[in-house]
Amino acid sequence: MFSGFMENSNIQPVVINVTPNLGQSWVSALIKKETNKTVIHRIHILFSFFSSLEELGVIQSNPFEAMKSFVTKESVSHKTLSFPEIYQIYRVIRLDENLSHLDIPVTFALFTGSRIMTFSGLAAGRLSMVGNGASDDMCYKRIENLSAETNSRREADLNQNKSGYLPLPPRFLRRIEEYIKVNQLNPNDNLFSKQKGMEFDPRIFNRMGRILQHALNWDRNITLPVFRNSLEKFYQDIGVSDMAISIGLSRFPKHDSRQPSSIFNVDGIYHELNTALTILEESFELLLWIEKEYGRTISSKELYLLLPELFPEQLQNELALEVFKKTIIHKVYQKSVK
Repeated sequence: MFSGFMENSNIQPVVINVTPNLGQSWVSALIKKETNKTVIHRIHILFSFFSSLEELGVIQSNPFEAMKSFVTKESVSHKTLSFPEIYQIYRVIRLDENLSHLDIPVTFALFTGSRIMTFSGLAAGRLSMVGNGASDDMCYKRIENLSAETNSRREADLNQNKSGYLPLPPRFLRRIEEYIKVNQLNPNDNLFSKQKGMEFDPRIFNRMGRILQHALNWDRNITLPVFRNSLEKFYQDIGVSDMAISIGLSRFPKHDSRQPSSIFNVDGIYHELNTALTILEESFELLLWIEKEYGRTISSKELYLLLPELFPEQLQNELALEVFKKTIIHKVYQKSVK
């Protein structure tokens, strides 16, 4: 406890002796022997205690104010991956043959932000292609329930079944289709089981996260909630509407059954989600292709800053993404020949 730390530091454990420097020393000692969660919890306890003393006029300022803000910021940042970090995960899975077994489940988590219940219940037979895309690269594709009820009207997915619509980008969907064929999965087999007929073990993803941590030499956890938060941030950053984000992450708005489901612009929502994920996937593939073709890398962070402008253009013109990729490639080529 903090009072014991003060005594061990030869400081009388009274309120007037607590200073920001002393608090920082205590936090530094805690970090060496406690988990991040425990450290944050104990700081919050002392922060609340000294905030009460400050409100009562016992002290003039809270000695834990700065540390509380710092630790909270660090905690939040560890719950979200940046675009360069997400790309590192995507890249290592695609390039390292020893990690190829992580491709389908981890990439699925990355593109859908799904919870563990989705992984546990998703059968291979729910994979289907639906829609009126202008070309193979732009067709609407999803994982959905195959019951007649949810297939009859896409609006039913929004109001009746939270697992009804999970958008997937086209290249990854083709990899899943090939994965099902190679592994000869039956319609009722779990999509993520190692062997046919096996139930999905939720602990599998925890092990996969630790494998990725080791491969990337990271000291932070890679979990399903982290992927979910990161996907939401990506959607927000590039300008996906709040309604589309809610649908894409299965956070369905409460709907008045007396009102028709057509109040949702369903096709527009699906178009937003598929466009956003296609941009995300093609950005990853573009970075990989440039590295392979030219033997050089470009800044994934700088590329990401261009995506908010690309997204609305791609919504209106399906050729915008191809033009964008050709422009980036041309710039890289010009630099390579100089």
